[in-house]
Amino acid sequence: MAHKNGLPKPKKRHPKAPFPKGNKLGRKFEKGCKPGPGRPRLPPGFRAALEKIEPEALEAIRDIVNDDRHKDREKASEYVLDQRHGKPKQRTELTGLEGGPIAVKTVLTSDERRARAIALAEAVRARLTRANNVD
Repeated sequence: MAHKNGLPKPKKRHPKAPFPKGNKLGRKFEKGCKPGPGRPRLPPGFRAALEKIEPEALEAIRDIVNDDRHKDREKASEYVLDQRHGKPKQRTELTGLEGGPIAVKTVLTSDERRARAIALAEAVRARLTRANNVD
């Protein structure tokens, strides 16, 4: 059956129909399974161990921050401020080739491509008609 523009109608797949054989985009995981492993759990006793060494770690950071000659003083201070107040937002500016605008490739839908093809065919037909009338 032809569409109103003379092109064949695209076939629609029923939403519950299985994917065609050899489809690479079908179900990748078993039904009912999570789509990935997620974040691994901490080993048992890990939090308790961290709580034991936390006072010592804070004291070490305090010693580094208070030592004017320590090579990591700035990093330790930055770490404390980031943990306390959060990291500041980083602004990023993106540009295209040689500082120009970013080139974006537009992807057309099948309806838009069909409409462009019809418009192009009509334009060619009009030019041919004019060329034949001039001769």
